[in-house]
Amino acid sequence: PDPALPADHPVNFLMPRTNGFITADLFGPETDSRRLYDWPPLAGFLAECLGKPELFVYEDPVSNMIVNVGAPGAEFTWHFDTNEYTITMLLQAARSGGHFEYVPGIRSANDEHYGEVREVLAGRSDRVRRLELKPGDLQIFLGRYALHRVTENTGEDDRLLIIMSFSERPGVIGSKERVRQLYGKTMPVHEERRIRSDRLLD
Repeated sequence: PDPALPADHPVNFLMPRTNGFITADLFGPETDSRRLYDWPPLAGFLAECLGKPELFVYEDPVSNMIVNVGAPGAEFTWHFDTNEYTITMLLQAARSGGHFEYVPGIRSANDEHYGEVREVLAGRSDRVRRLELKPGDLQIFLGRYALHRVTENTGEDDRLLIIMSFSERPGVIGSKERVRQLYGKTMPVHEERRIRSDRLLD
């Protein structure tokens, strides 16, 4: 929280986050997931779908390709991504709950739109959409500009989602603070540099 900002400012809206991650550094080069992520035609496919001349793998060694683990009772609260573009694939759905909800385009690279974000966090927005994902569904997602969350897993099995991240610029990584908060660890590269695509809050 930031005491210099009003109490109802989105920065001061605290929420529990209880999901886990299998981080990128735990996937060896021989794994199918790593081979797919590092396969240049995948970035080319995503760029073509989005009408971009070129996209690059997100070079953060902890978070560029992860599995989001939603154990029973866990939830991944409202957030924005640190990278612009994401491909996700649901590996295993929750038996109940674990819904993916999002608000597309709620902010831009030049405007945080705090007022609209505050309405979503307070449960007063009619812009929230829910996408019913099935295992194997591939989703192309602009998580840097779409506020999104996964609701509580009320079933008895883990919800598993693989997330592969891309950027319009080479060399983009997450901030040391954000990576430590989300994944509990950082690498030397997080001390050496921080290349971001914009000045938005993570």
